[in-house]
Amino acid sequence: MWHDYDMGPPYSVVEKGVCRECNPSPALDSLVEENIGDWHCSYCEEGRAAPIEVLQAAVLEAIAYKHTDPANVLPYESREGGYQGVVKDGDELVWDMFEWHTATVRQEAVVIDIAESFACTDWCEREYFGVDEYQALSYGWQEFSEVVKHRKRYLFGDVDDAEEHRNPMEIPPSRMLDALGNLLESFGLFSDFPTDVDLFRARIHPADQAYDRAVDLGPPPRERAGWSNRMSPAGIPMFYGSLDPRTAVAETFDPKLADRTVSIGRFRGSRPLRVVDLTDLPNPPSPLDAERRHLRDPLLFLRGFVNDLTRPVERDGSEHIEYVPTQIVTEYARHSLSNRLGRLDGLLYQSSREEGDRSVVLFFESNDIGPRDREAWETNPTLILQDAETCDVADYGVTAGRAP
Repeated sequence: MWHDYDMGPPYSVVEKGVCRECNPSPALDSLVEENIGDWHCSYCEEGRAAPIEVLQAAVLEAIAYKHTDPANVLPYESREGGYQGVVKDGDELVWDMFEWHTATVRQEAVVIDIAESFACTDWCEREYFGVDEYQALSYGWQEFSEVVKHRKRYLFGDVDDAEEHRNPMEIPPSRMLDALGNLLESFGLFSDFPTDVDLFRARIHPADQAYDRAVDLGPPPRERAGWSNRMSPAGIPMFYGSLDPRTAVAETFDPKLADRTVSIGRFRGSRPLRVVDLTDLPNPPSPLDAERRHLRDPLLFLRGFVNDLTRPVERDGSEHIEYVPTQIVTEYARHSLSNRLGRLDGLLYQSSREEGDRSVVLFFESNDIGPRDREAWETNPTLILQDAETCDVADYGVTAGRAP
C-alpha cells in the first residue's frame, strides 16, 4: 500500500491553509476544526486555518480504502504497454471523492490543489480480481433475479453446482435473501403505522357502478386472485394501497382501457401495522467519512435494489416473469423475516407513478378486511374501511397510470 512506502506519501505536499468555510467536504469538517491554528487561509481572508496537508492525508486514506499501488495487484509487461489492467490516475480519484459541482469557487480551488498534488500517481482497485461488498451484493441480486426468472423458479435455494468455485465474497442465489434481510435489519428499515394512518385503495370500474363496501374495495378472494402483481403471484391476494388517494388512482388506472370511473376506499388498521420501509434509505456516506464509509457500499446497493424493485413494468405479458424476484422478496419478508424479527405486515415503497408519494402492499386477504359479517370463531378484521367515494379519475388529475 502507498502509505507503507518509506519514500513518503504519494503526493506533493501543498504548503497552504484552508479554513472552515473553504473546506470542500462536510465529511472533513471535524478534521479541519481539530487542526485550526495560526495558518492563514490561502483561499479567502480568514486568519485562522488548518494546513491543507491534513486534508491530503485524509484523501489518501480514502483512496487507499478501495485502491492500491498497481504493483501490488497487476502483472506488468513492458512489451504490452505496462500494467495489464485498468489503472487510474490519482487526480481522477480525488475528483470522484468530492461533490465539487455544488461547491463554491473557493472550495473548488481547494479540490484543484489536492487533485494536482495526486497527479501522476497510479492506482488500481484493491479487489481487482475479486469483488468488494457493493459488487458482491449487486452481482448476487442480478444472479438471483436471473435464476428465479429463467432457471430455478422454486428450487433456487438448492446449493449452486458451481458454488465451490466462487470467490468467498460472492453471494449465491441460495444466500441472497438472507443477505438482503441482514441489510434491512442492520439499517433498521422498518416503520410502524399507528391506527390513525389512512391507507387508500382504488378500484377502476364502469361508470354505471359504484363500490362502498369493504368486500368490494379490499383484495379479491383467493379464487379470484388470478393476476400476477408486483409483489404477489396469481392465487395469493394482498392489499395494495397508497398513503394518498391520488397515488392510489395513478397506481391502478390503466389508460389503455375504457373505464375511467374510480371508487376509492379509505382504510385504517385496527392495530398498529409494521412494514419494511424502502422509502427512506439513509444517504450513503462520503468515502471521506472515515467512521462511516464502510456503510457506503451496502447503502449504494440498497438504493439500486429499491429502484429495481419498484421500476415500472408494462402489462404486456412480460410482467409474469419480471415480477418474480419481487414476489419472492415479498414472500421472504412475509414469512422468513417475520419469523426472525417479529410480525411484519407488509412493504412500503416509492410509487414510480407519483414522484415523492408512497404505496404499500400489506399481507392481508379479503377475510382480514372489515367491517364484515363473521363467525364467532373468526378473528377480527385487521384493516377497516372508514369511508369511500366514487368519481372520475380526472378529478384527481390522473391522465396516465400503471397497474401495480
